[in-house]
Parts: sequence; C-alpha cells; structure tokens
Amino acid sequence: MQKIGKMKATKGRVVITPPTGTPMGGNVRIDNKSRGVHDDLYCNILILDDGKKKICLLGFDVLGLKYNTCNNIKSRIEQATEIPVSNIVMWATHTHSGPDICMQMNEGIDEYIDAYLDDLTIKVVAGVASVNKNYEVVTLKIGKTNVPDLSFNRRLVKKEGSVVMNFEEFKIDDIISTTGPIDKDLITLSLWDENNKLFAILVNFTLHPAVLVGYEWLISRDFIHYLDEYILNTFGKQAVTLFANGAEGNINHLNYEEHNQLRGFEATEKIGKKLGTYVRESIGNSSVLHGRIKFISEKVTIPLREITEQEKQWADMVIDRDKDLVEDMFDGIPDKTYAKMIKDMLLRPDKEFETVLQGMAIHNFAFVTFPGEVFVEFGLKVKEFSPYENTMIIGLANSFSGYIPAKEAFSQGGYEVRTAWSSQLVYDAGDILVHLVKEKILDSLSRQSIKIMERKASDNKYLHKDFHIALNILMNYIYENFGKNALINYLKQYAHAYYKPLNQKLESGKMDALSMYFKDIYEKEKWPVKITSGKNHVEIEQEACPGISHIVKNGSKPCPLYRETYNTVYKTLCEGTSFEYILKYFNDETGASKQLFIRKEAKQ
Repeated sequence: MQKIGKMKATKGRVVITPPTGTPMGGNVRIDNKSRGVHDDLYCNILILDDGKKKICLLGFDVLGLKYNTCNNIKSRIEQATEIPVSNIVMWATHTHSGPDICMQMNEGIDEYIDAYLDDLTIKVVAGVASVNKNYEVVTLKIGKTNVPDLSFNRRLVKKEGSVVMNFEEFKIDDIISTTGPIDKDLITLSLWDENNKLFAILVNFTLHPAVLVGYEWLISRDFIHYLDEYILNTFGKQAVTLFANGAEGNINHLNYEEHNQLRGFEATEKIGKKLGTYVRESIGNSSVLHGRIKFISEKVTIPLREITEQEKQWADMVIDRDKDLVEDMFDGIPDKTYAKMIKDMLLRPDKEFETVLQGMAIHNFAFVTFPGEVFVEFGLKVKEFSPYENTMIIGLANSFSGYIPAKEAFSQGGYEVRTAWSSQLVYDAGDILVHLVKEKILDSLSRQSIKIMERKASDNKYLHKDFHIALNILMNYIYENFGKNALINYLKQYAHAYYKPLNQKLESGKMDALSMYFKDIYEKEKWPVKITSGKNHVEIEQEACPGISHIVKNGSKPCPLYRETYNTVYKTLCEGTSFEYILKYFNDETGASKQLFIRKEAKQ
C-alpha cells in the first residue's frame, strides 16, 4: 500500500538547442539568425505515477508550441511509452531568445524550422521513453510565497487617458497608473527523494522571459537559466527544474519608474537569482501533499476574430505605402508585418481555434492550463474561484493562441490587441476561457474529489450515523497529521463539490432552498431542531448536534475542530451568493448551536 504523501516519479532533461543560424523568434529583424549559444535550451521532463495513472509534464524552453506540434509529439510519446495522449501536458516557457517556431512573422524560415522541429521531436520522445523505465519513491510538497518586486504590468495609462507600453517612448511624469494588476504568487511543487534530496521542482511564476529578446543573437533561456542555476547550486545538481509561466500576456520585467534599466545577461542574472531566493523561501514554507492524482483533459474551441473591412483596407494601404520598407523592429511589430499577417489570415479555413485544457489536483494543490499569452486578470479570476488553495496557472500550454487580452484593452489600444497571428481570438475570448476552465476543468476535478459521496448518506439513517463516525475519523487523521489548515482546506473542497447544487440555487437568490434543505436533512436524522425562516433569513437552533451525539454514544471523541463542519462548510456554501452564514454559538462538547443564514443587504 502506497504511503500517505508518497508517490513514484521520474525525471529528465533533453537538450533542444537549435543549430547556429536558426531564425530566432520574439521580434522582427533583418538579420534574425542566431550566431551562437549563451546557454542551452531544454525540454524538462517530470512524470508522476500514483499507482493508478501516469501524468507526463514537459516544459519546453521555446517561444511557443503550435497545436499540431503538440499533438504530434504527444502521439509519438504514447506509442513509445503507453502514456495516453490525454495525460501529457506540454508548455512553452516563452523565452524570446529561442527559435522562431510559432510566431509566423518572418518569411523564408520554414525549411530551418521544420528541420529543427523534426529533430526536437525525435530527441524528446526518446528522452521520455528513457526516463519512463526508472521511477523512484518521492514525497510531494507544495509551497507558495509572494514576489512583489520582479514583475510589472506593461500597459501604462497616461494623464490624457491613452495607453502606452512600458517598452515604448514616454515621459515618466506623464504616467499616472497601469491598466491592471500583477500576479505576485510564486508556487512550487517540489519532489523529494527518500534521502530528502530535491528530486525535481515545478516553479510557477508570471513573467515574460523577454529581457534579452535575442540579445547579441545568442540562444538563451533568459532569466530561467539563472533561476535553474541557483536551484542546482542550492539544492544539488541531481534536481530537475521545470519552469511554467502563468498568465503573462501583459506582464514583463520593466519598472517604468526606474531609469536606464539593463537589457542583457547582467539583467537576466539579477532577475533569475532573485527569483531563486523566492523559490527557496517557498520551499521553506511548503507542506506535504497527500492523496492520489485527480486529472482532467478536455478539447475545447474558442471563436476566431473576424477581419473587418477597415482592417482589410488598412492592410492594403500599408502594403502599398511600405512596399520598399524593410521590416526591422527590436520591440513590437512593424505595420508592414501586421498588414501581411492580416492578408494571410483572410485565407484561414477555420472559424474556431481548437485547443486542449487540462487540470491536475492533489490535496490542496491544482494546476490548470491556458493555451496562449493570457492577460493576468484572467489568471487571477481563476485563482479567486478555484477551490484549491494553491492553484497554478500554466500558460502557453498545448497550443499557441497568441494574446488573449482583457475586453477593455481593445478600446485602449496597445501592442497585444492588434489583429495578427499573435492576437486572433474574439474580443471576449478571456471570459470564454475562464468559463471553460471553471466548467470543464475545476468543476470536474471537484467532482472527482467527492465521487465516493454519490451514495448520499442522508438517504439512509443508519448509513448516515456511520457517516458521522467515518467523517470524524478522517477529520482527526487530517488534523493530527497535517494540521488545522489542511483540515479547513479539505472541508472547503468538500463543501464546494457536495453543495454545488444548493449553492447554485442560492446564487439565484432562493432563500426557501435553505429552509427546505435543513428541514429535509433533520427529518431524515429524526432529530429535534427549531427552524425559523423569513424573507431574508433562516435561523437554526439545536440543543445538540446529531453527529456529535452519535460519535459520543459509540465511545469516541469528536474532532477538536468539529465545529468547522458547520462554520467552514456553510460559509463556503454561501460563497458567490447574496447570503452570509453566521455561527452565533457552538458548544464543542454537545454541538448545541444557533446558526443564521441572512441576506447581506438585510444585515446592512
């Protein structure tokens, strides 16, 4: 029997550095051929095996990965290892100093890129097949810390209301704010071998690796190279680091209030090493994960943006106007390049963008995938409603959709919203994506969490009494082995999943759904209770708790935090609704209590 907190895993890394002379992605330049290598690019590999399923995680040090490239590599891995395509998660770290394999901005590069991708595919499939033969027992830990000083929202608001990018020209005194927030979370999923040495680590942080942008025409992982170097020097060369970016569409390293910021390897080293200290802090804050893997993979579509007549006319005008202009720009994209992309996009046969969304959860940790460069606001929305305390957003995963901006950004203007292969989805694609992640991924993971509860203990009074005892045993086990926070998190996840139908009724404002639910449950318990209800409240008063009474009757003691089966569970039930739950009093020995559900506006 597999021990709590233990799992099997294997790891590896494959060098995927392109040959010198390969076109570089991330910008549009006359001479975009690489001239050498500062540091190697990798595909970092981590495969988890909980005894029931294997999940293969692949982090590629490239700008992006097209959908057909991902599907081809996944199919080849399945043939070589029997790990299902659906259980393989691929993402790009988004270095802007790697090969141009997804942007479709530079012409005449297909021969170079096709050869590179063929070689990459062979190497990665062989690498995964090799490590799949050797698994070790590991302990998983989850950690999180706050990073306030390395990432910045790159969309700046000027005094007169217009928006400018923080890499464009502007006067600092003209800037009054940024258009949005940043995501300060740095989350680490660390794996430790039986000698307590770091086996592998997945680091999730939201920041464009665009410090270098092909600096000196050298291949590099950008700041990720120095982050990896810091981790290896601190925790041992045996570790493998996977870096996964978040919703970084409008986030970079440039603080507009600082003058003369560096662009070069000195800057990437400073950022990477500083990020490494935060990783060490996160590991220091980490706690053991326990339980099996819950995983979901769903194919979805998002509508493509229609090319307007105005855009067609503009493209024709620019191509004629700039016919003798050479496309060359370090930051951003020239008008002529935009115009040519619009002309190409008119030939698209599809009306929708197809991709795969995936999610994995263990205990109080989860990750969900985003398909491209999504604005940070959408990642924060997902984290806000996720039932998992530690939720990673893994961006640029399984395909490359381009930018997914906030809807208001289209009226503000800016680099990310201009129609091109780099920004091709409908204006409300971000909202569509967030809805799909909630409905298809997080809700599905939650349902997996409570599959055992499909047998509704309340339908059978004898089973329900046994349920009280079983729940108390479980609560005591979690509390004694993992602490109060772990128990609270378990009860929150349980409440999110089990009470979802009742929560949806409360979201629509149906107060009577509460009184009906409690009358029914206490009737099945055959337990005396006083329930009073009005237009804006339901009050429940009992002289003892049926669960505690049955636990004591059978010679056991209730968990010291048994009151949280009321307080945490019903507060969670009310989340996202117009109702508030108040536990007016609770006797920990008997469960005598008075509870109040009240409309928030009535309380005010």
